[in-house]
Amino acid sequence: MLQEFKQFFSQTIQSNRLQGGVESSSVVSDQTNYAVALTSVVGVGFAAALVASYKLFKKQSKNAQKPPSDLKPSTIMIATMKDLQMLYMKEEEKSFLKPQLDPNDVLMKKPRIGVLLVNLGTPKDATPNSVYKYLKQFLMDGRVIDAHPWLRFVIVNLFIVPFRYKHSTKNYQSIWKSNDFTDDSASPLKYNTELILKQLRERVVGEQEKQQQQQQQPFDVVVEYAMRYQDPSIEVGLNKLRREHHCTHLMILPLFPQYASATVGSIHEECMRVLSQWLSIPSLNFVNSFPTYDPFIRSTVKRIEEALHNQSEEIQSKHGIDHVLVSYHSLPLHHETKGYKEREDLDFSYYAQCLQTTKAVLQQLVNAPFKLEESKGHPGTYIISEFKGEISKFFAHKVTVETTFQSRLGKLPWLSPYTTTVLEELALAKKRVLIVCPSFVTDCIETDHELMIEEREEFHSRGGDLYVLVKSVNDESIFVEGLYQMILNYGNALH
Repeated sequence: MLQEFKQFFSQTIQSNRLQGGVESSSVVSDQTNYAVALTSVVGVGFAAALVASYKLFKKQSKNAQKPPSDLKPSTIMIATMKDLQMLYMKEEEKSFLKPQLDPNDVLMKKPRIGVLLVNLGTPKDATPNSVYKYLKQFLMDGRVIDAHPWLRFVIVNLFIVPFRYKHSTKNYQSIWKSNDFTDDSASPLKYNTELILKQLRERVVGEQEKQQQQQQQPFDVVVEYAMRYQDPSIEVGLNKLRREHHCTHLMILPLFPQYASATVGSIHEECMRVLSQWLSIPSLNFVNSFPTYDPFIRSTVKRIEEALHNQSEEIQSKHGIDHVLVSYHSLPLHHETKGYKEREDLDFSYYAQCLQTTKAVLQQLVNAPFKLEESKGHPGTYIISEFKGEISKFFAHKVTVETTFQSRLGKLPWLSPYTTTVLEELALAKKRVLIVCPSFVTDCIETDHELMIEEREEFHSRGGDLYVLVKSVNDESIFVEGLYQMILNYGNALH
């Protein structure tokens, strides 16, 4: 091909000589010689590169790690059904089929349930670069901002993230559990999620040891955790359960009491994306929500009681709490209205589940008889009077309870009333407020910064009298036991 190119080029130049005269032919002749020489150099260089690449390949192949001696060609190459049958029958090759499996493990005498706890996510560290990456991944999720992909790309990358990430970085740094902002273990959300994981694993191991002693262990349980955004990813978590633990059943347990498309829906979608790439998909159980799950409600009430006792003297000196806000993370209003078209029963909406949680918390909060009136025209708003029992010392004679929504982003209408607006009004009225946030299982930037720092400072600056914030359930023992009971119920259902 190179020789043909030279010949064609020379013929073209010769034709130009005949047409252009002696002067032009001398110039073109020089150009021809240069072009031919250049072409030759390129051709030789290309050939030399091929030879060098081949030699390097041979050298790497020679030095490459050889496969284990027990893996003969017949164990690797499976071209026919007979090959597969032979492979299956050979005793010495069973270790290849079942690598690193304990003989007493699931072969397949009993099921092994892999549980994946999933939380929202957090920046790797509290540096601008990590916060930028986190916000970008989070907001580019089509279930978070459900605009056309091109429009979402423009909104996120040109308008939201570039103008918010520096401010968000400062917010994360204000709650980071280390003065070293590059410490990737100091995120409150990650820290609290790992506490839940630790407590749940200890509960699982303790129960399995007890069952082994009694020779009654119908199934094994392995627990990992993942984040929807950033690390450890859902894909990493699922692959751990599959490849390291060889789980036969999977249970996806999002740490969100109320279902929302932007949270639980997104987690389920990502899990299905990962699983769709597997050839063998194990049996799968998704936990959608647990808005009135008794262990969660009791844990929430226990956290309320702890907060009341921690500030007991201050609360009683100011004649008790007279206003309670049950604050949930808000959602764009159109997320709910769009969801209504997919449901026949509106009780399955995020908004309805939040109202259910509020009522369940109030009913659990006071065991003694009390009067509970729901305000007409204001769902989720209650008037509590006639408190009795020990808890009465922390509250005024008449207490208003409101369901509110926080963390609004942008100017479009979201679920309301907005927590920040209600707090402004209560501060001006010099109210004594208690805030509980049962949409957050773990304390995070929305609780530790937005409510504990920003809203608290605003409330007192506007004249508010008392501000008590209740911690999330985190690793509260009743809640962790409730998670274990979910797993146990699933395992028992397999029999």
